[in-house]
Amino acid sequence: MTFTNEGAWDRIIRLLASVVLGFASWLTWPGAWAMAFLIVATIAFITGLTGWCPVYTYLGISTRKKTAV
Repeated sequence: MTFTNEGAWDRIIRLLASVVLGFASWLTWPGAWAMAFLIVATIAFITGLTGWCPVYTYLGISTRKKTAV
């Protein structure tokens, strides 16, 4: 049984966004914006790696392709 609810493109976009936000955090360090960027980047990175988004689960959303049974 698999618990992933993110498709390939969704995961790629999240990983790229985490890199961009991590760089933005580095540019604005120290400060409140840097911490906000870093928190969002960390969440995007973890969800992009695992392929599971808790918000998608809560809302019943899935961007994975449906497979034939």
